[in-house]
Amino acid sequence: GGYFHGSSVAATRGICAAGFDPHRWRGGVYGRGQYLSADALKAAGYARGAQALLLCDAYLGRAWEIVRDAPPPDELAAAGGWETLSAESMIALGYDSLVVPETDEIVVYRRFQAVPRYVIHFEVAPAPQHTEGAAAASAASAASAASAAAAAAAADRPPSASWDGAALHACSPATPPRHRS
Repeated sequence: GGYFHGSSVAATRGICAAGFDPHRWRGGVYGRGQYLSADALKAAGYARGAQALLLCDAYLGRAWEIVRDAPPPDELAAAGGWETLSAESMIALGYDSLVVPETDEIVVYRRFQAVPRYVIHFEVAPAPQHTEGAAAASAASAASAASAAAAAAAADRPPSASWDGAALHACSPATPPRHRS
């Protein structure tokens, strides 16, 4: 189990040291929250520069399962749509998180709902220019290695190891993350 979050190596270091910081959440299609995915390849698409994935535990609470591209309910549409979701609006609506099964994504709105456990460092090999599918195959290979690393983590294998070019390390904060909303 677990969920992936793609980020830069520098951001990953900060997240490991202090947990996810809601003040850095920019917002997205489903508002201002922390976006995670069960799909390593999808999360890897958000990694920038030297690439890293965080393997996180996620505590969903009462999850609002929605259909991708569904219109927001009337009360949310009147407030501006899905993009306006926040911790406060989710609480007012009676939910703690949002789940989009078609895209394997979840969004949590409070910092303590996503806890980083492992960092997976990986590289996407450049594709030969004559092969169109090579870049996708390389990214899929990195995602496959990340999934193998996640399976090893779930099986309580040593916290630092390597699988097909991906390296897994325990995400050890110097101090425990602060649990404030």
